[in-house]
Amino acid sequence: MKKLLLVLTVLAFVGCKDDKNTKDDQQQEAQKPAGNEFFRVTLDLIAKKDDSFHVFYTEDGSQDFKEENSVWVEFKGSDNAQKLNFDMPKDIKPTQLRIDFGVNKAQEDVKINGMEMSYFGKTAVISGPQFFTFFRPNEASTTFDIPNQLVKKIAVPGKESVNASVYQLESLNGEIEKILQ
Repeated sequence: MKKLLLVLTVLAFVGCKDDKNTKDDQQQEAQKPAGNEFFRVTLDLIAKKDDSFHVFYTEDGSQDFKEENSVWVEFKGSDNAQKLNFDMPKDIKPTQLRIDFGVNKAQEDVKINGMEMSYFGKTAVISGPQFFTFFRPNEASTTFDIPNQLVKKIAVPGKESVNASVYQLESLNGEIEKILQ
């Protein structure tokens, strides 16, 4: 009987200790900022053909974009709006972005409904029309139809088609800095 009482006392003590650890773990989780622990760019768009879009980033403020500093997202084309999430590697804090609108040479104009950037619970939301104040077209391959919120690739007769791409303007720097602080 004494042994049973001793076992029950030990079990009760261990159970209380586990509850305390659980409460401590929960308090630590509550103190962490909500949201993803990586920088995310979400594009809300309409792209009608299956494709892979690409977001390049730099961390030094330059526009020296390299393949190893990029994130690809493959998707199915649709006449309906869809959101593409580009998750940067953990601890990456971009200062410049470039968006490439695909590798599918048959990709049509892409309608931009909006963009969102998020990091550790902080978010910057950019409407479709605002997108065109934060990015400039790659003049060799891209034009904008701002009233219709379209990114359009330039077809050059006699040359292989190059897909559209856009580069961040200085106006986006403040939005990125707000969510990285």
